[in-house]
Amino acid sequence: MPSIEHWSGVGHQYDDDSHWEIELTLDPAARIGARIGTIVYPSLGCAADLTREPDRDGELVASEHLTLDPQHRCVDGGEMSIPRERGLTFHWRWRYLESGEEGADAELTRDTSQ
Repeated sequence: MPSIEHWSGVGHQYDDDSHWEIELTLDPAARIGARIGTIVYPSLGCAADLTREPDRDGELVASEHLTLDPQHRCVDGGEMSIPRERGLTFHWRWRYLESGEEGADAELTRDTSQ
């Protein structure tokens, strides 16, 4: 049975210098094209499913598909990079799908109590 990981932290969006909470659930064993996890942005009221994409530069890559965004505060269709070697913290990067331009990042910490 795969080991589901739970992560949390605060993200930073570059264009408006905003900060927001992140709660990430990740199944690093998910196959390409399958759901690799979920992400919730509690302070924005948004949530998304994550789909595993082919690895890039030794990192897991997931595309984000919003499932909740009642106030239209989040961007649908972004892509995130997640290091394979994560330890208890890792640096998360989010890119716009169309341009590939990096638009946000975060430091996430693993919840080891679950």
